[in-house]
Amino acid sequence: MADQLALAEFMRNGQFGLHLRRMRRLYRQRRDALVAALSAGVDASVATVHGGSAGMHLALRFEDARLDDVAISARALELGLIAPALSLLSIGPRAQPWRGLLLGYAQVPADQMPALVARLLSCLTTDTAPTAE
Repeated sequence: MADQLALAEFMRNGQFGLHLRRMRRLYRQRRDALVAALSAGVDASVATVHGGSAGMHLALRFEDARLDDVAISARALELGLIAPALSLLSIGPRAQPWRGLLLGYAQVPADQMPALVARLLSCLTTDTAPTAE
């Protein structure tokens, strides 16, 4: 009950709206840093960024069919990066699920984004064939 009263007061005095505006600005900075680092580090013929206009995640879609998103996701995890394979997240009948990675940016400070993206991009190798569907 005390939590509900505190939240009600937080909302009533305008602090909730202020918090939301602050967080939107912070997440926009982080998203922009991620998109900039990806754009600088990967050619559009290899991968493209999707879904960056809202939310706290975006998709890095592999355009190069030789890239195995499951293997790349596993390599990223070995480097301490969590980037789930898009092909494993597909729901419903789809002729060709996207290959790529789901990238979250809400918890990553903008100034750390270039180094983390460089580490992630080091995993983008074509030394394995795409997984069978």
